[in-house]
Amino acid sequence: MGRKLQFKDSIDFVEPQAAFSFLFGDDRFIRKFHREVNEDPDVEVSSWNEDGCREIKYTAPLLAPNLISRIVGTSVLKVTEKQQYKRCGNCFIITYDPIIDIPGRERFIMRGEMLLSPGQDRGCVITINIYLEFKSNVWGLQGAVEAFMETKAHSSFTNWIKLASSFCKEELKQSSEGLPKLEIDEYFDAEDIERPDILAGVYQSSGALLHDRSPDNNVEPVITIETWFVKSVLRELNMLHITCEASRNHLQKLNSMLQNIEQVVSYNHLEKLNAKLQHIEQDISHAKACLEDRRRLVPRGTALSLCGAGVATGLAFAYLYSRYKQKT
Repeated sequence: MGRKLQFKDSIDFVEPQAAFSFLFGDDRFIRKFHREVNEDPDVEVSSWNEDGCREIKYTAPLLAPNLISRIVGTSVLKVTEKQQYKRCGNCFIITYDPIIDIPGRERFIMRGEMLLSPGQDRGCVITINIYLEFKSNVWGLQGAVEAFMETKAHSSFTNWIKLASSFCKEELKQSSEGLPKLEIDEYFDAEDIERPDILAGVYQSSGALLHDRSPDNNVEPVITIETWFVKSVLRELNMLHITCEASRNHLQKLNSMLQNIEQVVSYNHLEKLNAKLQHIEQDISHAKACLEDRRRLVPRGTALSLCGAGVATGLAFAYLYSRYKQKT
């Protein structure tokens, strides 16, 4: 029957659009992942085509028990993985279908779907749904192989999320340090013009389309200096847009939080001052009652001090109350 798995985690400091751009916009992250995790420095990654598809070829060590190693028949797996992405509002969906290059590979079935969605406050929630199955007529063998596949899938996701988080941090740091500190409106307004679809591998400039492959889809195009320059500029503008939008949203949230804190602190402070003023007024009233009822003399200095303190506190309270009314 197969097994259905779900893994979920988040990257709290980037939005889904930025996370997709960093992790899937080009081949840098996927090469880094397979180089560090699967020990494959020669991974092959094609560019995204117009349909949002690409192909990845890599090798990975099996590292399995002897029983599973005998079934697979090799210690190093050659995998061809087909990926496809689509955007749904603020979410991105990436489906992938890995195929193992071994005899009897039709017995191993594995499909995955990754969802990049906005978090409750900010950030990107990453959810992966996986279906895996091993077809066998031998009793007990199917469960053992599927359990091993499930363990490998969980380990792979754990390594992936750690590396993805650190990679996004590096990209944010480089984009904030390496780009000029100018307002984005000096370059373009993302709402007034159609932004190039950099992630799909299609670039628009002066009405011309520059694709990663020629129209016959068989011959690699000649990359001219003009093509390289347009791609580089559009990539930098896209990164600048993402960074500015993230910073603007962050500042707005901080400003709202500071206003709420200021209101709460001011209200609590005024309440404490009001309590102290009432206490001083009670002391003054008690002193007056003693003078009138018992005709006891209070030293002149003490009476003047109490009166002065009451006047000063009243003025301070009136000033703070007027400031609080102006803010609210």
